[in-house]
Amino acid sequence: MATGSNNKKCNKEEIQAAKDFVNCEKKWPALPPQTSLDKSDKLVENLNQLNSKMSRLESIPNQISNMASTFKTVSMEVEQLHKEMQSLREENNSLREKNQLLENKIPSLEFDINDLVQYGRRPNLEIQGIPMSDNENNAETENKVRTVLKKIDENISHDDIDIAHRLGKSKTNKTPTLLLGLSLEEPETVFIKKEGN
Repeated sequence: MATGSNNKKCNKEEIQAAKDFVNCEKKWPALPPQTSLDKSDKLVENLNQLNSKMSRLESIPNQISNMASTFKTVSMEVEQLHKEMQSLREENNSLREKNQLLENKIPSLEFDINDLVQYGRRPNLEIQGIPMSDNENNAETENKVRTVLKKIDENISHDDIDIAHRLGKSKTNKTPTLLLGLSLEEPETVFIKKEGN
């Protein structure tokens, strides 16, 4: 063994510890060496991933606020549509009721119209066989009718004749029928009675 002032003698325990350390290194394979650069790259990559996740988390409150605003707008529109639909439903019900009332009146109105038409036709007489002159006007037609009627009843006055006109031009050589409107209630009855006398 070497001697000197810097050299120190190892005792048995220290020697045994050194042997154990060497044996331990032989038992366990050494881990692959990692440089400090590899560790820092990994750390930076982890930090970048965390930053990305954090930025996504930070945008969540804005997204929630936007969704809440959109929901509020949609809710207001739905409420407005509901009000409009309710108004249309009420208007539709009102129109149905009015339509039903009008439909109920139709038969009565049809009866009244038919009655008026029949009443309007009562004082009308058709006269055939009174010759028609060339370019005959309504005044001439009324004078011819008055002359004929005076032969039946001399009490017929000018006021008893409402209107007298021809029913179109004849397509044949036959004289056109004359339509006579009288103010008498039942003119045909008056003339039939006079003819019977």
